[in-house]
Amino acid sequence: MGSMEALLLRFGLIMVFLGTAVEGDVTMMLAGVTAHLGLFRLAEAVAVGALGGFAGDVFYYGLGRWHSSTMLITLSRVSEVRFVQLNFTCQVSRMGLLAWRAR
Repeated sequence: MGSMEALLLRFGLIMVFLGTAVEGDVTMMLAGVTAHLGLFRLAEAVAVGALGGFAGDVFYYGLGRWHSSTMLITLSRVSEVRFVQLNFTCQVSRMGLLAWRAR
């Protein structure tokens, strides 16, 4: 059993709320399946999923609205480090290929 299914079975509607705030589609499908199995009612799962999706959208909107400059600075630093690492890896592999051809 996957981890998402296990969380839905253990925590029920609380996990539906949190799961739809992060990833709505998969969580709602799994919530429908668990409602079909009789663990909770479908109307409750749909209502809690809609509220969770709305709460997640509001959270991410606020994050982008008021903290976008901080996030962009952080992400640009991370991408610079990854670019340097990727470029170094490509250079090393080219050198290896060159050394193999020279053999």
